Amino acid sequence: MGVSLYDLSVASYLQAIAGVAGFLEKGAKHCAENNIDPNSLVETRIHADMLPLQFQVQSVSHHSIGAIEGIKKG
Repeated sequence: MGVSLYDLSVASYLQAIAGVAGFLEKGAKHCAENNIDPNSLVETRIHADMLPLQFQVQSVSHHSIGAIEGIKKG
């Protein structure tokens, strides 16, 4: 039996999204424990030449959707 296209693609995207959800949960917990407004971090950049956190999180979703659409088209 061969390996399914799902196993080769979607499973890894779900794993990446779960990882992002995990670090966002840790960040939310840190904000709550330290009385930090999480909305204040949306435009934060880890490094000056990086795009802000909001873009980084959206990129995970866009990459996964784009990759799946590409697979569908062959």
